[in-house]
Amino acid sequence: MKRETPWLLSVVEAYTLVRSGGVMPREDDNALLRRVLELVPRRRAKRQNKIRAVFEGGYCEQPPVDMLAVIQDAWAR
Repeated sequence: MKRETPWLLSVVEAYTLVRSGGVMPREDDNALLRRVLELVPRRRAKRQNKIRAVFEGGYCEQPPVDMLAVIQDAWAR
């Protein structure tokens, strides 16, 4: 979904889905992802050619969601 239609799912939403999958039972995560895959394509969103970025380096902890939101908002301008 992020490859084909990146404008439908924000950075924060994608990150939260991936991160939550690491702390819940697989069955619950699969049910959540099935529901997301059903609902997100129905969103009304303007097609955009968003910038793709890769962060490299040794990280001791997960990035704060607030940091991702700031980056996301900066790119939206």
